[in-house]
Amino acid sequence: MTAEYVEAIYLPTSLVDAPYVQKFLQDTGLKANLYKASGNKPAIEYQALLESELEQFHKFVGAL
Repeated sequence: MTAEYVEAIYLPTSLVDAPYVQKFLQDTGLKANLYKASGNKPAIEYQALLESELEQFHKFVGAL
């Protein structure tokens, strides 16, 4: 993935400090949009939250 193809990235707070994430953010110049995730919930439980966040992003950039 490169910044040419990625406009935004949404990550759980637990991943933002990972070296590979930091390198990706630095290389692409992207800012991570963070959300709090619980290790006790399956990833699918964040689907609605992420869809809402992405819709807001698309409205902000004029895609919707």
